[in-house]
Order: sequence, then C-alpha cells, then structure tokens
Amino acid sequence: MKHGWDKLRLLAAGLAMAVLFTGCGAGSGSDNMASSMSATSSAAMEETGEMAMDTLAANDLDTGAVDPETMENSGRKIIYTAYAAMETENYDETSAAVRQMVDEAGGYISSSSARGNRADGSRSVDYTCKIPAENYSSFIDGLSGAGNLYRLSESTDDVTIQYVDLDARLRSLENQLERLEALAEEAADIDTLLTIETKIGDVQYELESYTAQMRTLENQIAYSTIDLTIDEVGAVSEGTGFGSRLRAAFGDGWDGFVSAVQGIAVAVVTMLPWLVVLAVLLAVLIPVIRRRKKRAGRPAPGSTGRQSGVWQTGEAVKEPEKTEQPPEKNGQN
Repeated sequence: MKHGWDKLRLLAAGLAMAVLFTGCGAGSGSDNMASSMSATSSAAMEETGEMAMDTLAANDLDTGAVDPETMENSGRKIIYTAYAAMETENYDETSAAVRQMVDEAGGYISSSSARGNRADGSRSVDYTCKIPAENYSSFIDGLSGAGNLYRLSESTDDVTIQYVDLDARLRSLENQLERLEALAEEAADIDTLLTIETKIGDVQYELESYTAQMRTLENQIAYSTIDLTIDEVGAVSEGTGFGSRLRAAFGDGWDGFVSAVQGIAVAVVTMLPWLVVLAVLLAVLIPVIRRRKKRAGRPAPGSTGRQSGVWQTGEAVKEPEKTEQPPEKNGQN
C-alpha cells in the first residue's frame, strides 16, 4: 500500500514539472515572436533607406538644377504644365482643331468653360487639356497652327525624389507584410496571433495610403496639364506686340472685374435673409422711436419756465408795459 502511494506521488510530481516546462516554453515562444516582429520593423526601415539610395545611385540623380534637354533621358520624373492663350477670327474652326489635336495626341479635355455669344463675336472658351508627356512638346508646337498663339508659359516640377521615396516605402511595406504573414502562420497562441494581425492591419493601411499617392503622382507624370484659352476677335493682332499685350491685359482685367462682380453678387445673396430681418426690425422700431421723441418734447402740465421773455406757470403772464417820460427841455435846471 505504501509503495502504491509513492508511485502516485512520483506521477503527480512528474505532471507538475511537465506543466511548468510547457508554460516556460510558451512564454519563450511569445518573446521570440515579439523579437521577430521588432526585427522585422527595424529591417523594413533600414531597407527603405537602402532602396531609396540604390535607386538614386542607379539613375545618377541629385537635387541640383534640372537640365530640360536631358530630362527625358536621365530617368527623372517630371510633371509638365503650361498655359497658352490664342485668338482667332474663326472661333468654331479653331475650337474644333484644338479638340482634334487633343484626340490625336492621345489625351483628353478634363474641363471646359465657354462664355460670350456669336452675335457680337465675343466668344471664348477655356480648356484644361491632359496630354501624354511624350506628346507634350509636339502638342505645344502645333497650337500655333490652329490660331494666333500670343501667350505661352511653361513650367516643370521635378518629383524624382518624391517618386523614389514612395516607391521604396511601397516595396518595404510589401516585404514587411510578407514577413508578418509568415509569422502569423507560426504563431503558437491566440494572443501572439492577435498582435501580429493588428500589425498586419497597420501595414496594410499604410500600404493602401502610399499606393494611392503613387497612383496620383504617376498620373501627373504621365499626363501633362495644359490650360488653354481661345478668344474670338474681329482681327488677330500681330505676334506678341503691343496690341497683343494690350488685349491680354484687357482680358485679364475684364476677367478680374467679372469675378469681383460675381463675388459681390454671391455675398449679397448670402446676406439677403439677414437684410430682410434687419429691414423688418427697422420698420417696427423707427415709428416707436419717433413717437417717444414727440412725447418727450411736449411740456408737462404745471411746469414753469421762461421762453422768449415770458414767464409760464400754466398761463401766460403779460409783462409790465414801459411808460415813456417826456424829454427834458433845454435851459431848465
């Protein structure tokens, strides 16, 4: 009987030791998983910097001045924008020609705004054209053939550094996501799995945000933006002389005047309800104020006062009449 109790005690002790070692193993596994996640994040950050530097070195890029002649061949990411103003005696033909040029260049018109009327020959239209970057130069050169191009301004924005940074971040996040998914498959307990899934959600959110930024940037790089104004005139001016500049200045002044008038009209309409309420209040208060002023100007019964040499005590009192004395005769003492 005694030997039986000894066996039971040994069995219980063995079970206790097994449970203890199992707990220690689980805790060690969690610590190893946390260390792996920390290492994954640190490696991702280092990898982002290395990718960006490698990309810049491979394309021989720096942050110095941009040479327009070598932009296309240097691997740089350039956003082209331009503003052009044209005048024409054949408004319909010029507008149709510009639209055809946009189609032939593989672009599209993202917005347009027309004004004026045919009767007095004052029509004009504003186009916002999106042209593929590779056809930007040819499209600009072809505008002079559609009408009298009297104003042209161009600008470029070098977004190479921004593009490289976004690209490196995206690649780093994708690698980090793959590592986290691999760790999730190896998770030994629920707590560790939930921690990894939370981290995966954060990485996916950042990945989607940077992906949206990259798509917007790539679209701006791929399609140049050209704002074009076409004005109908009775006779086109010559080149960029005084007449063209005077016409352009008048057009800008007129546009500013119209914008100001529209702003004032919008402000008046916005304030109209308040003005109506104020007018009603004034219509009610002004008669009341006038009646009070009239009552305040009347003398109270029994009041005394002197006005124009007359004492008033409720009834007018006559002033004593002055008696004239006869003049003294000369020679009398």
